[in-house]
Amino acid sequence: MKRPNTDIRVSFYLKKTSKNNTNRRAIYVNLKFRGEQKQFATKIYVNNPDDFIKGGLVGREHHDNQMKLTMITKKLEGYDGKLFSDINKVLDAYYGDDILDYPSTILEVYEYSMKHQSDHVDNTIRRKKSVVNSFERFIKSNPTSYSNFSVIKKAPRQMFRQHALEYIDWLKSIDMKKSSIILYVNSLSSLFNLFRKNHLDRVPHLIENPFSSIIKPDTKEQRKKKALARAIDWEYIERIKELRHIRPQDIMHQHMALLQAYTGLSFIEFGKEDCLEIRKTIHGPTLINKRVKNKKDYMVYLKEDIEQIVKKLQPIIFPPFVDNNIINLFIKDKTYKKYNRYLKNIEKEIGFEDPKPLTSHRLRHTFGMRCVNDLKIQIHIVAKMMGDDQETIMNNYADLTPDNIILEQKQQTNLFEEVNKKTQNSNN
Repeated sequence: MKRPNTDIRVSFYLKKTSKNNTNRRAIYVNLKFRGEQKQFATKIYVNNPDDFIKGGLVGREHHDNQMKLTMITKKLEGYDGKLFSDINKVLDAYYGDDILDYPSTILEVYEYSMKHQSDHVDNTIRRKKSVVNSFERFIKSNPTSYSNFSVIKKAPRQMFRQHALEYIDWLKSIDMKKSSIILYVNSLSSLFNLFRKNHLDRVPHLIENPFSSIIKPDTKEQRKKKALARAIDWEYIERIKELRHIRPQDIMHQHMALLQAYTGLSFIEFGKEDCLEIRKTIHGPTLINKRVKNKKDYMVYLKEDIEQIVKKLQPIIFPPFVDNNIINLFIKDKTYKKYNRYLKNIEKEIGFEDPKPLTSHRLRHTFGMRCVNDLKIQIHIVAKMMGDDQETIMNNYADLTPDNIILEQKQQTNLFEEVNKKTQNSNN
């Protein structure tokens, strides 16, 4: 393979500046490096094009400007081309005043932060790598407008807030959900903040975080409304139970759906080899384990019919994709798509009448909603069953409308009065 030419070459040319003044010209730099060319303005002008000969100015009156052109040439051609990966880095060095010893582009910033983040949980690191890769794909989606943006103010390729907004539009164009977009933007913002925190006293003219507060998250009320809307009518769960399949994979997916609805198990838990190990307690069979997401304990008592579902699922007929809390994303995504495809396919069979599709996540929400609002199980118990904290249960599953609050108070008051009457009668 031929080695790339690392020589930096500079030449100058004239460019018209006005339709009205046909003689006045601006002098531009034409920079060549590694088979690429870039042009930028010198902010030097001549009123007579004939004074510009062979790429330079002639005449005593142009002495100072010619010296400026000479200095531009010496500075650019004086760089060691082996230190630069592309022509954009040469420009960054030229405008950034000696920025070669620290990251100066947005992708270098992310690479630095990925190596120095304090959260070394493998799943989190993989997710952030995926986010950074998406931003790199955004850059490549329109190379004439986007590049590996500079994080130095007034650099020729400086990244602006507008670029971050266009990245959000790009995510929307590939049909990414708002919740995922918020996650992506917040991840990029946190990575940039880490770099900025560690370099603010070292990097001159560092730009502000272009991703900071750029997308408005849903309010607490909006999030709660969406969470409550994820639950489905329990009638559909009963219809899933009545389905009759022949293919082993369909039977497995049917039991997975029922188990999620009856226990609130997250899909990711199915990826663990020991997820279906039933513990025998003094009160009966129970699923006890730690969640992959937050490593919190969850425990769910299994009635006889639910215990039978667990046993029918053993063994699960897809390879485990969680080992020591590390997720094999390839197997996980492939398995998840097949499962959600099954849920999509049975919508017609169960007469599912909902504008939004039936998904694995909705089955878990249905369990939480049913426990809190229908079965009236106390919040802290539901939190322990689902491996969540109480605030999450309150925000996502408790339907605290005025009517429901009043009805609950009425039922509890009536129950108290009945118990009180029985106690008085027994005393008499």
